[in-house]
Amino acid sequence: MEDAIVIYTSRTGFTQQYALWVARELHCEVLDSKFVTKTDLQGRRIIIYGGHVVGHHVTGFRSFLGKYQQVCHRRLVVFGTGMRPETSLDLVSVAQTTNQLMADKQPFFYFQGEVETQAIPLWRRAWIAYFKHRYQSELSCSQQIRVDPLVRHVEQMI
Repeated sequence: MEDAIVIYTSRTGFTQQYALWVARELHCEVLDSKFVTKTDLQGRRIIIYGGHVVGHHVTGFRSFLGKYQQVCHRRLVVFGTGMRPETSLDLVSVAQTTNQLMADKQPFFYFQGEVETQAIPLWRRAWIAYFKHRYQSELSCSQQIRVDPLVRHVEQMI
């Protein structure tokens, strides 16, 4: 699908995994935000941005939008990822923070995942171990089926 593109920011790999799943379902291109150019975004009806949820925002989204707002001001769908279950986050605040930056309000999507700890620094492994211990009964593995609501939403937009 030439109409859509998935852009992501990922430090540990599971935001990238969700971005790849979304792109596969929509049959569209996927790019790391570090390698995006204005040309990549021009002519796209929908731009899907994904990043890690920290506090009440999605990492990298503000700077991405600041850089490419003229190209993608009305065609954005945003998803966030994190290790914490949805019940332990204030996703309404994350959605409000995200929507304040966008001209066209869209639903916010959150995907819980797990991280491959061998790929990250020791100090971050300790942080991850804390969250796994705290939310042990609620943590679940990343699953491709979780992207279905976002995929259905985008398909309705096209």
